[in-house]
Amino acid sequence: MSISDIKEKSFIIKVPVYSSELILKGNDLFGGVTFNDMIRYAKKKITEYQLQESKVSKNRRNKVQKKEIDNVECIDCKIGERPCALLKISAYNTNLLDGYLETDQKIKLKQEYKLGSDNYYLLLVPNIFGVNANDYKHQWIILVYEDPHKDTQEIIGTAKLVLNKILNISTSNIKLPEILEELKRIKNVPELSLNFTSLTNDDNEVDAKYRSYLVGSSFRKQKEDKFKNMPYKKTEEVINDFSYEKDYQKRIIKILVGKKEYRITRDQRIEAADKINEAVEEIYNESIGISETELNERIYEPSFIIEKLTPVLQNYLS
Repeated sequence: MSISDIKEKSFIIKVPVYSSELILKGNDLFGGVTFNDMIRYAKKKITEYQLQESKVSKNRRNKVQKKEIDNVECIDCKIGERPCALLKISAYNTNLLDGYLETDQKIKLKQEYKLGSDNYYLLLVPNIFGVNANDYKHQWIILVYEDPHKDTQEIIGTAKLVLNKILNISTSNIKLPEILEELKRIKNVPELSLNFTSLTNDDNEVDAKYRSYLVGSSFRKQKEDKFKNMPYKKTEEVINDFSYEKDYQKRIIKILVGKKEYRITRDQRIEAADKINEAVEEIYNESIGISETELNERIYEPSFIIEKLTPVLQNYLS
């Protein structure tokens, strides 16, 4: 068999597409917002962050380890006639109290060490509905580049930290009634899953003879239910059924319709039973194929990323 007959390996890169809340801002000071105005806003926010000394950070829930955003670079690009911005994010984890790095020797990680990457990417796309300056809406479309070298949740978490804390763009402000109207139109929901989680601090299960030595005890309970072809009325009932709260503190509803995913997260704070957080997201899930050569040589090349994300954006907009 010749070298040319050997089939090159290929890889799949997932590209979740998020959209922010539609903002109504007609008849403003400048007579309307343009794509370029929106891009300038984002670049201004990034410049302000680069000039400040303090870093945006977030602790992992119930963990000491912390994620910090070191730098954000804005790369101008154009897809069709639409100006866009490819954001290259440098981020690291710190407060690493355990673990090691091994090269020719084993290096124990210390609290002040930083373990990160200079290559988190997302495409920021301005979107405007309406041509009348007195009556239009605008929003952001965000394409996240999930490269195979990183954990998916790490990539999504880093992207959202930049969007929420640096750019003041939220992907969790879609209104639930809008989703219900969409589901009502399709009548039957192809796939729906419910994920329930409960975490309690309870030492009652610990044998009394060991309790004097106990420094902490927690119990995590999880459950997942999956459904197919659920009628709209039943789907609406599930969304509005909060009877689970007597047994679980958190519920995530995932509704899949083709390449689109609706995610409704409802979380009851452990420290305050009357404090409820609810976030609603609309995610369009797409994927792109790359070869092993591209993975090794071009995976973090901005022009390559833009080239690969272009058809995803075009499909979403169509």
